[in-house]
Amino acid sequence: MIGSRGIAIGALALVVAATMAGCASSSDQVSVDLPPQNISQWAMPLDRYMAVTDIAADYAENLLMTPCMRNLGYEWVVPWRDIGADHGPTWNDVDRRLFNAEIAQDWGYHTSSSTDSGLADWQEFVSQPVSDSMAADIVTCRTEVRKDLPRLDPSTQLGSGLAASAFEGALVDDAVKAAAVQWRECMGDAGVPDLPATPSGMPSPSLSSRFDLGPDSEPSVDEILIATKDATCRESSGYLDATYQAEWELQVTALKQNVDALNGFAVQVEENKRAVLKAISENAPSRP
Repeated sequence: MIGSRGIAIGALALVVAATMAGCASSSDQVSVDLPPQNISQWAMPLDRYMAVTDIAADYAENLLMTPCMRNLGYEWVVPWRDIGADHGPTWNDVDRRLFNAEIAQDWGYHTSSSTDSGLADWQEFVSQPVSDSMAADIVTCRTEVRKDLPRLDPSTQLGSGLAASAFEGALVDDAVKAAAVQWRECMGDAGVPDLPATPSGMPSPSLSSRFDLGPDSEPSVDEILIATKDATCRESSGYLDATYQAEWELQVTALKQNVDALNGFAVQVEENKRAVLKAISENAPSRP
């Protein structure tokens, strides 16, 4: 693993702290259902408590704003999007960044692009010039839409906050830190002048400037060689497994300590997901 995407930390930190502060000390005796471990997909116990992505929520909201915006005199043409599109092999189902030797051999440090064929049109739509008056009208219409399709309260995204805390906690686990030392020794002949202390710092600043990691670029042979060595060293040093196990155990603990709250929020999250997808199915334009 290199890192994570879409995992909110900031505003959720208070929610996580407040919830865990009231946890009982007997959480080890709480029984919870756990998914099978899958290190290649970085499957985690809290994955099922992740809320609907902002991608779907933003799309539904803009679609529902159409009548309001047109009544105010705007040509509000929301393009088609494939909300079910995945982001390719470098991301898992909860938008977590994946990195291993197989991925490195194909992608280097690059990430795969979304298979959403409507993404370019959407990006053009959301980047259109907006005057001050139009911006005010957008806020007005968005406010109206959120009366019937409100955004999830941050507290319902407790699972994301707990997952973020587990991710950070795993990086300072003793076994992970020991494996990082072995990884660094393995990488000693890789020719990276600013080799970081841990894999979480890769690609290093010098590599990031040396390789073109932009979304429209292809990984070079040199990038693939270094990325593959990096990934191989993560595995042979035990860093990959140690990080996965540490994060897994931290998530299990968090799940046990917060299972009632998480299950309660899961109902709200699922209801919101159904409402968002219903709004999209009933209002999205036909696929071009």
